[in-house]
Amino acid sequence: MGLQFNPSELTMVKGASWARHNVRAASQASTPEFTGTQPRILTLKVLLDGDDHDSGTVDARVSRLCSWCGPTEDSVNASLPSAPWVRLRWGAFRPCRSCPSCAAWK
Repeated sequence: MGLQFNPSELTMVKGASWARHNVRAASQASTPEFTGTQPRILTLKVLLDGDDHDSGTVDARVSRLCSWCGPTEDSVNASLPSAPWVRLRWGAFRPCRSCPSCAAWK
């Protein structure tokens, strides 16, 4: 799906998981244990303009974005539910493939 405008905001977050085990009567906190990495989260804010469409609305684009947050029909039929993989790109920016988890709009 093409966008008419560049995102006005773009944030990429990457994190790690750490576990800290409680020890009774310890004078200090225990040393944290690395348990794995978290997936990268890409958040972007875009403007959708309906002026270039016959309907004059962005309803179809919003519906398409929302449909990306659920499992595809093929993945459900294969008993391996998964959201579709999407790739965002423009100019020199090339983030990794991602699986959308939510969409919000104002």
